[in-house]
Amino acid sequence: MSRYVVTIESRRRIRELAAFSDHRDARRALHDALEAAPASPRRTIHGWVTDSQTGEVITHGRAWNGWVGFI
Repeated sequence: MSRYVVTIESRRRIRELAAFSDHRDARRALHDALEAAPASPRRTIHGWVTDSQTGEVITHGRAWNGWVGFI
């Protein structure tokens, strides 16, 4: 069963990208998605990994102006 869900928010549009059974795979997918996102100085892309059983956000990050960072 896929437990960890990767979600991206861009221009107030939220999309679930994928679900994984391992949180490391989900975090890697989030990082890859943020790197590929068309971010700019005026546009920030947010993303997060959620535990589908508890609803808890495991990790979140953002892409902006060519950079990817995790909080």
